[in-house]
Amino acid sequence: RRAVERALAAQAPALPGAPSRQPGPGGPYFAGLVGASRCRPGAACDMRRGVIADDATGTVEFHLVRPDPRFLYALALPFAFPVPDDAPAVPGDEPSTVLPATGAYAIRGYRPAGANGTGSVQLVRNPHFRVWSTLARPDGFPDRLEVELGGKAGDELAAVENGRADVASDPVLALSQPFRQIAERIPSQVHTPAAGQMLAVFMNTRVPPFDDVRVRRALSFALDRRRMAGGQVGSLTCQILPPGIAGFRPYCPYTPGGGPAYAGRDLAAAKALVRASGTAGTPVTVWLTNAGPQGFLHYAAGVLEELGYRVHTKFLPAPRYFPAIADPKSTIQLGGYGWLQDYPAPSDFLSLIFRCGSPVDPSRFCDPGLDRLMDRAVRLDRTDPTAANLLWARIDRRVTDAAPWAPYINDSAADVVSARVGNYAYNPQWGVLLEQLWVR
Repeated sequence: RRAVERALAAQAPALPGAPSRQPGPGGPYFAGLVGASRCRPGAACDMRRGVIADDATGTVEFHLVRPDPRFLYALALPFAFPVPDDAPAVPGDEPSTVLPATGAYAIRGYRPAGANGTGSVQLVRNPHFRVWSTLARPDGFPDRLEVELGGKAGDELAAVENGRADVASDPVLALSQPFRQIAERIPSQVHTPAAGQMLAVFMNTRVPPFDDVRVRRALSFALDRRRMAGGQVGSLTCQILPPGIAGFRPYCPYTPGGGPAYAGRDLAAAKALVRASGTAGTPVTVWLTNAGPQGFLHYAAGVLEELGYRVHTKFLPAPRYFPAIADPKSTIQLGGYGWLQDYPAPSDFLSLIFRCGSPVDPSRFCDPGLDRLMDRAVRLDRTDPTAANLLWARIDRRVTDAAPWAPYINDSAADVVSARVGNYAYNPQWGVLLEQLWVR
């Protein structure tokens, strides 16, 4: 219960001058619990009516306002991981201490990575852990795991190739020249599984010129997704749902003639839409940040100029960029964004993001008719999954046609293991399962 209360009480960091009590990322997952509507960001939260924990019997009851097929997924997220009773009511108030572990390993030590240095985590066997289900929570193989944080891609890869480390795991690795070289030399030690992630350019649908769907579609037609992807590992895309998620049906209207897959940009179609909209010459600001590669946004700025807009760029560091684009009153026109699945369901990509008033959609997209379709799909998830998946595919097309985002790639993971590692296993939500690796 304390974990759920903390999630509902958490608040997002605010941009100076903006409202300070914006909900944190965990709150929406538990909004359907009895009592959640009375909780406010930054304040203590009492969920004893919605989450009834009985320490004597070791049981927890959850009381929902209405049925929610997504709720079990929410309970598997870190926001619901158990915390002690004496943990502060509001996350962020606690000192820099390590919380207890409930899995096969316990944290022995933690040193955060500084601005210019590396950090580390040491994990050892948890003496209190017992395997209660080999499917749900198996035991681990190593007796000790040592994780280094904040290293440089080239150094990490060299350490693995030379046997000084066993795993290098970071999506950014795939963008590096050393990764491409090592993939050519020892391909058997390189793993690039699908990561359940989509990267995109968002367009603010409340701000000119992107309040006109023709302009949003024009940019979607004009972008060369191959150039945007650069050296990233993954599959090109035009749609919201990634492969592997229920309801996914290949769909790309923003390519010559349309079709299931991206086959190149259509600049003629893009320019025709801009002419029809009468918006050429409108000023557009492309916002950059220091979270991940920004080359695709510089390229998007050039494409907007090609379409006749007056373009310039601005920069915000990541700690200010993400609160800024999350502000419901944001006037930021265009920037980079994406979504990594919280859980493997279409509602996580569609219902969570693209509802009217969504706190996680910087495009501020709103279609009440689409909201009603998503409500119906969520209800069908409980009773008729086949019909629900067909409806989610239809919703995916509707959002893609409205073009609040211009997706360009479904990113893949990039893991490199040493020669002595076996039993590589990957989870699209958690990444490489370190405790399932064995070493010779």
